[in-house]
Amino acid sequence: MLKLISLFLFLSISVKAGVQFSLLSNFSQDNKSISSSNSTSTLYDISTHVFLSKSEKWALTVGYSGSESQEPLDDSTEATLKTENPYTGLTYFFGKKSLYSIGAYYSPFVRARYSESTSAEEETWSGSSFMGRITVQPLIFKSLRVLLSLTYVSSQYDEKGSSATVSDVDSFDKSVLTPMVGLSYQF
Repeated sequence: MLKLISLFLFLSISVKAGVQFSLLSNFSQDNKSISSSNSTSTLYDISTHVFLSKSEKWALTVGYSGSESQEPLDDSTEATLKTENPYTGLTYFFGKKSLYSIGAYYSPFVRARYSESTSAEEETWSGSSFMGRITVQPLIFKSLRVLLSLTYVSSQYDEKGSSATVSDVDSFDKSVLTPMVGLSYQF
């Protein structure tokens, strides 16, 4: 991943275009009547956008997103799902002072870990994902922007990597549509 980011930085310098670093996050909590515990979800994302020309409209994007969800199954058992998603794709910036952006990203390397509080075992899964994002990013200082985005992630996990049998499923999908807030800095 570090080699890939270094290559993108070199490409950006060679065409005399900019580089933008972004950090986004989301936290949600849901109180359910199933049990006395709450369902929580945290999503984070860090990315690098390397502009492909001096006009700084199109950028090659490399990023890493992750999530952790905790869901009560009953009064004594809680399920935890942790995901990791390194991705790459294209982002298009438009509007006055690049106020808006839209991006499409893909990853063939997503990973997930599933566990239940009543078991010491943990299942590992791998698969692929697609992510789309629409962002409004007003400038708040010279190169600093606040990010307000709507992110859609669709992941398909079809390969169980451990012999643990916490669940009895052969594959599963997870889709999330969530607002995110963050900051970005452009060089």
